[in-house]
Amino acid sequence: MDIKEKIHATTEGLLSNMERLVAIDSQLGTPAEGMPFGEGPAKVLHEALQIADELGFKTVNLDNYCGYAEMGEGEEIVGIAGHLVYINPMQMPKNFVLYKDKGSMLYKYNLLAPIEYEINADRFTKKDAGCNGEYALYSGNDVTLMLSGFYPYINKLIQQPEQSKCYRWVGNIKLAQEKGFKLTIETSSTIIGHVEELPL
Repeated sequence: MDIKEKIHATTEGLLSNMERLVAIDSQLGTPAEGMPFGEGPAKVLHEALQIADELGFKTVNLDNYCGYAEMGEGEEIVGIAGHLVYINPMQMPKNFVLYKDKGSMLYKYNLLAPIEYEINADRFTKKDAGCNGEYALYSGNDVTLMLSGFYPYINKLIQQPEQSKCYRWVGNIKLAQEKGFKLTIETSSTIIGHVEELPL
């Protein structure tokens, strides 16, 4: 059974887990003890980590700021990109899709080529979930640079909400090239640290 067949075999479970998450109002709320972003974000983080736990991942909740799930073994690799998906609850997009295709179920704006997810499926990976954003728990310097790149866009959206959209920050793609990873972008014309606005 190849990776696409494995994914299709879990479709019912994926949809069920997604329903568990979207059923929770996770909009930013009033901070309370143990819930820095309000009750809703804390509840959805707990539910997301519970799902990961049920699937056999090792999970960690970092004081309801964010959490992560781990699988596999090996050396952790620094993140090469960051993604910000903004959904305006007052202007929900119709029929938007974040996946590359129904077969792969991979995020459509990934920098790593789909083949990398197939040949490196058993390598160590860490997936995080944040209550007030989401970022990879890799290099502290890269995280700082990514958040610095995103902040002007986040601040603008807070001040004046716009239509739902995606943003992609490009990190240290030279590291990915050195390790021989195939990417989905033309690296010769890509500027490290660039934030690109992308349509849903």
